[in-house]
Parts: sequence; structure tokens; C-alpha cells
Amino acid sequence: MNVSKYFAVAAVAAGIVGSAFAEEEGPSVGAYAYSTLKNGYLSNGYVFYDDAVLQSGAGVTFAGFDLNVWSSYGVGSSYDRKHFGSCSASEVDYELDYYGEFGDFDYMLGVASWTYPCTDDTFDEWVGKIAVGYNAWIVRPELNARFGLESQQGCYGQFKLSKGFTLTDDEKLSLSVYGLVAYASKSYRAGKGEDDDGFVDTEFGAELGYAVCENFSVNCGCQLSAIIDSDLRDMCAEKQADGDKEHFMYYAGISLGF
Repeated sequence: MNVSKYFAVAAVAAGIVGSAFAEEEGPSVGAYAYSTLKNGYLSNGYVFYDDAVLQSGAGVTFAGFDLNVWSSYGVGSSYDRKHFGSCSASEVDYELDYYGEFGDFDYMLGVASWTYPCTDDTFDEWVGKIAVGYNAWIVRPELNARFGLESQQGCYGQFKLSKGFTLTDDEKLSLSVYGLVAYASKSYRAGKGEDDDGFVDTEFGAELGYAVCENFSVNCGCQLSAIIDSDLRDMCAEKQADGDKEHFMYYAGISLGF
């Protein structure tokens, strides 16, 4: 782990201790778990997996902090079980985030280790994360970015607009819709065959959620993602499962929270 990784982890860990002592009435503590079945896995501007995938996670919250682990398992017929093993995850992520508010703004600061346990260790990544949203308008604008804590990883950022709706009087049924456009640095795109910075992808989605009870909810949703740059699309065709420009993803999931 290089110096930047140590610094990022130490900064977030120091925040945990500081925020715990800052709570006058004691820090709030919670736990959650969730699982989602999707028809594919597209993230950060390119396709990871173009078949059924089961993605699950669990975490604890403490005084504004969220410590969680997330995993992705290919369950479709094209999953390479000879490479990953029949019960092996193709990706496991460990994340520590802090969520706060300042007036009408909310923000998130975090650090993550994205690991690919059945591949060469050189694919593992340490990243920092930051997001800022504004909640006083009819729609909610948000800027977020993921940046590598190693120089070659670069930065991938999104500008997102979202809106939530309550569909029933008891507030159990809700709908959220969003749209975003993403931009990537030259060093980020260099790993995908590009030699310049620029826009990478755009995405539109909707999710329907139903709170079955206080601690249990179900959800389903869909998203339409489009790769903007043709060269990135060519890279996707060469190195990933699917090089099409548009990708329609749909999913259903459950979540528990305490």
C-alpha cells in the first residue's frame, strides 16, 4: 500500500473517532444487508459482465459512517466457472464512507478497495470517493467522482439529476428516477485505449420500492446506459462481454435494515 492509500484510510478512520466523540446523545448505530439479481453488470463506463449476475452486500452504520462489503457473482450460463470457480465471486469491494449534511447540501467522502479475487492481483484497485448533492430544488443535482489512489487510475465523475416520489398515503410505495452523464480523465481513459479526456457514458433509470415492513423492503428497476465514445465501445467489444453502444439493464432485489 503506498503513502496515498495509508493517508486516505487514516483520514477516514480518524473521522470515525472524532465523530463518535462529537455526538452529544451518543452515536447512532445500524446494520443492513441486501441482494439484487441483474441481467448484467455495467459500471464506470464499460461492461463488466453481460449475463445474469447476483450482487449482494452488508454493512454497519455508525455516527454517519458506513462500513460495508459488496460482492458480485456471475450466475448466467456464460459465467466462466473454470476461471472463477462455481461458487467464487468475480469481484469483492470493501468500502468505508462518511455521510454528512450542511444546510441544503449533503455530501459523502469515502475510500474503497475494489478486489478481483480470482484474477491477477494487479487488477485490484484502491480508490477515493466524493459526492455532493443539493436538496432544495424540485430535482436533486449531484456531482460525484471516483479517483484512483494510484497515479495510473485517473478520475471518473458523474453529474446526476434525480427525483423521488411517494406513490401511496402510507409512504410504503415509492418511485425514483434519474439521469446522468459521465466524464473521465485522460489517465482513466488511457487504460481503455484512449489518449484524451472526455465524456464516457450517459445513463437513465428508474426504481420502484415497496416497504413490506419497517426493516424489510423489495425493489425493482431498470436502466438504459449508452457508451458515448466509439473507441471505448471498440475496447468494450474486445475486452468485455458486449461492445454494443446501448445496454438495457433490469433488476429486482431485497433489503434489510436495522
